[in-house]
Amino acid sequence: MKQVELKTRLEALLNANNVGPTQWKEGYTSDDVERILPLFQKGMEDCGIQGDLYMIWDHYNEEFDMVTGSSYLWLFNKEGLGTEISVPLLEEDSLDSFIEDVLSFHEGKTTLQHLDFELVDNFNAA
Repeated sequence: MKQVELKTRLEALLNANNVGPTQWKEGYTSDDVERILPLFQKGMEDCGIQGDLYMIWDHYNEEFDMVTGSSYLWLFNKEGLGTEISVPLLEEDSLDSFIEDVLSFHEGKTTLQHLDFELVDNFNAA
């Protein structure tokens, strides 16, 4: 039931903000993450799922003013332990994979680990 509730809520938030199911298929930037991850965070919170989403990037650019390289989406609990989860908006079914990962985290079915990172803005880190 929670899966249907979360999917319905996320789809409504994404649609209301003109975000398509494959929005990130051709790539995305840290600005895209800052615009879209708050929608996922809100959808999770609306469904009673606690956790903080961060896109963890490989490194900073040469000027150290933005993150770049490969990126991985992580979901953390309040104690700072987290797990890597599926990045949504890449393929038609990537929202479903994201939801499955979030629910596994919520239900305590994932192995959590500590990750050292430096927060760059609200949702991006390196």
